[in-house]
Amino acid sequence: MTAAVVAIATALRIQAYRTLHFGAAKPRPPGTPPTVYEVAYLRAGERRVVETALVALHLAGRLSVVRSYRLTMTGEPPPEEEIQADIAARLATARDRDARELRDEAEEAPSVRRLAERLVQGGLTVRPAAHRAARSAAARQRYATLLPLAAGLMVVVLELARDRSALPPLVAFALLAVVAQLAAVCTPVPFHLPYTHAGLAMLDLVNGQRSSWVPALDPGLRCGEREAGVLARVARDGLRQAPAGSGLRKALDGPPVRPSTGSTSSSGRSSSGQDSSSRASDPPGLGSAGCASCGGCGGCGGGL
Repeated sequence: MTAAVVAIATALRIQAYRTLHFGAAKPRPPGTPPTVYEVAYLRAGERRVVETALVALHLAGRLSVVRSYRLTMTGEPPPEEEIQADIAARLATARDRDARELRDEAEEAPSVRRLAERLVQGGLTVRPAAHRAARSAAARQRYATLLPLAAGLMVVVLELARDRSALPPLVAFALLAVVAQLAAVCTPVPFHLPYTHAGLAMLDLVNGQRSSWVPALDPGLRCGEREAGVLARVARDGLRQAPAGSGLRKALDGPPVRPSTGSTSSSGRSSSGQDSSSRASDPPGLGSAGCASCGGCGGCGGGL
């Protein structure tokens, strides 16, 4: 009975492990370089992907940071890259949007979901449901390995009470426990990281080539060599790698901003003559919608 329970639990764990790491529908060929967005997703999920896309839009002069940590589109035509296009579509419904609100909303964009699914199909990540199932199977198998120890101890005590040799049952239960533990060691399931072996290997490759890593560009993502280097650093290490004095970085990391309830004229000031957004949350030196071109805010990328 004990052996059957342990065998079933171990078999379920092995099956879940194989599904987790070898269930890719379209395995990525070995040596295929990761793209900017793929590295961003592997490093920090949907949020890093959206932040990388926002930096790309800003570098291209299509996105400008206005007062009170708000963003507005300033370039035409719409971006060709689908994640940037989703962000632009959300900004098209209003003159400007709060940076953090836009980021949170864009994390659920269809293009970001397609990126996540592509990584699953390519064998780099796993779906959350599959990861939870594997963790549950691993936990059940871990508890099942305690049964041989408990049962073996009981049998040994009974055999000793009957003046019989306790060595045969002790060896049998010990072997069962060792086999179950060996299966657990060979089929590790990370608790927090829903990555496959291929995904972890790709992350190790990117981390090991921090100074020389050059990413592949995602379809529709067009930029120069300098901008590609900036996007690679942001994808890998986050907004702190954006150019110094980045208004976008301050806009995304700043405190929440509540819009003013007073009426505001076209000049941006309330009827009382006070600036409706003149609060401590306004970061210094932010580029406005009128200076997103190369001639303003210190040139292309200078306001970033």
